[in-house]
Formats: sequence, C-alpha cells, structure tokens
Amino acid sequence: MRCSVEDLNSKLAIVSRALSSNAAIPVLSHVVFDGTHVYAYDGMQAIRVPFETDFQCAVPGKEFVSALATFKDGEVSLSLNGNKLSVKIGRAVLDFVCLSPQEFAFEVPNLSEVVSYELSEDFFDSLKFVFVAANDDLDDASTYGVRFCVSDGQAILYGTDRKQLAKAIVSNTDLDGFEITLPIEFCKLLLSNIKHLDCGRLLFDSENGRVAVISDRVQIYSNLMVQQFVDCMSFVNKIQHEASKGFSVPKESWLAIIKRASLLSNDTIVTEIVSGGNNITFTTKTPHCLHEERLDVEGMPNFKVKVNPKMTLNAKDCMDFIMVHDLAVAYQSEDGDRLFIVANMS
Repeated sequence: MRCSVEDLNSKLAIVSRALSSNAAIPVLSHVVFDGTHVYAYDGMQAIRVPFETDFQCAVPGKEFVSALATFKDGEVSLSLNGNKLSVKIGRAVLDFVCLSPQEFAFEVPNLSEVVSYELSEDFFDSLKFVFVAANDDLDDASTYGVRFCVSDGQAILYGTDRKQLAKAIVSNTDLDGFEITLPIEFCKLLLSNIKHLDCGRLLFDSENGRVAVISDRVQIYSNLMVQQFVDCMSFVNKIQHEASKGFSVPKESWLAIIKRASLLSNDTIVTEIVSGGNNITFTTKTPHCLHEERLDVEGMPNFKVKVNPKMTLNAKDCMDFIMVHDLAVAYQSEDGDRLFIVANMS
C-alpha cells in the first residue's frame, strides 16, 4: 500500500505518546497496524488513529517512528513480507521485524451503551486549570489523578495534591450523578491532543473500569482508577463557609508580592502572612535572607496563614479576586466557577 510520508508521520506522532518502554511485554513498545487503525498501547492507555492498511502487524515503535521522522515528504510504500514490514521511500528501503496479530495486547472495549459526555472547549480549559493541582504520585492513591463528577446537574473537575486544590465547574448537564477518577497519563494525552478532539465525547464504563475519548480523528482509551478519592467537596465547602471570616484584596498587589517572594530562592519556601490592624505583613525566610513586605487593606480580621509562593502563582492567570482566612488562601473567579485553594489538607 502507498500513502504520503507526511500523513503517516502525523499519525505516528499522535499514537507514539502511548508507547511503553516496558521491554518485558514487547508489543507494548510497538506501533500496531490492525487494518483499520494505527495505535499504541502501554498497558494502561491506548491511542488509535484511523489508518487503513492491507496488512496487520506490530513494528518496534521507537525505531519505526524515528526512522520515518527523517523523511519529511514524498510517498511511502508499505508491504508485509512474512514477519518483516518493508518500508520504501524514494531509493531508501527499510525492513522492520514484526509481531503477528496473535500477539496484539489491546482489544477495543465496547462502550456503545455506557455513559457519554460531550466535550467542549470549556471542559479542556477546566481540565488544564485543575491539572496544575493534581497529584501524579501513585504512592498517594487517594489523590492521584483528576476527579470528574456530576452533582446537582453540574459537571465538576477536581485536582489536589493535599497542598493545593483546584475546582472547576465545567457546565450544566442533564446526566445522572456519577464520580470517576481520570488517570494523570490519560489527562496528559487529552491535553496534548486537544486540537484533534473537537466534537469528541467522553465515554466510560465504571463497572468494567474503562474510559475513552472518541472523536473522528483520534480515540484515546484508558483504565479507570478504582481507589476511593479524597473528599474534596467537604474541604471546599468548609473554605467557602468560612469565607465570611476572610476578605478580598487587590489581586495585582497580592500577586506582585508573592512573585517577589517566589524569586528569592529556588528551594521550596514558605511565606507567612499575618493580618493585624489595617495591613497584612508578608514574611519570607530563606537560607540566605529575610524578606518582609506590607500591604495596606482596611477592615481585616486577624489571622495567620502560611503559603508556598510557587503554588500560589499557579492561580495567577485565572483568578479574579482573593479571599484569605485562617484555613487557607483561596482564589475564586468572579462567576464562582473556579476555585484554587492553597492549604495543607493532610
């Protein structure tokens, strides 16, 4: 069969994000041609892209992708001869030893009758927002990944590493209530393929532990996380209930002080924030210096809170005002759809 080098390379660039380096199961490090699609599967996530071939085989992924990437244009001819895939581009001929279809490890799950949620630009914006706070360490399984739930007619995303928490209301929906946890690697694949996922749908089967995002151009599959996720909602409710003890301060003034504090050291540092009278005092201690700044704000309650400046700056592009109290520093959008909390939830 023949196709353009550019078309094949563009598809390989997408599926190669799911290649595994696990040599114990060879097919997981292979790119698979199954006749209708080309895909890669790392044992947890799979990416499939429509690509029709007149053969079925799996070729070593890293070597195949790297070799094809050296050719930018022209026509490529692919032919399977026994256990070898021959690739001819111009005068160059490359042979790759293949695995047979019997060794394929991924089966496309049947998700035709499961819960379906239509994706939107707001979903991806919200996912990017909460992903900043999400935990990628499986040692703390109860906070690993991004929590996606529907409650009281609202679709909501959460991410937390116990030191910061982000919540985003995505949209209103008529779906029945549910809660699932999207694995970190699955979220990374979604965010790296946003331009290919327009008009896509998120499908999941919690009973069999599978989730997928399907569009005309890309299909991304994953196993669902099954562990109990930390109770983010109770902490959010507590913060918002206690907000009456806090206050709003000018965003730009606050963030300017926090940014200066974050530049004092490359190490993890903590700024202690103390209110009293009509001002807030920011004190940052590093191994080499002591930095103190004061911000005048009237009508404040007394409080003391510690924050990591580098975490605080994660909210700088999406928050409209700031409230502070003795539980945490919380950044909330004006419409209330997004909340970023800097606190120790442990």
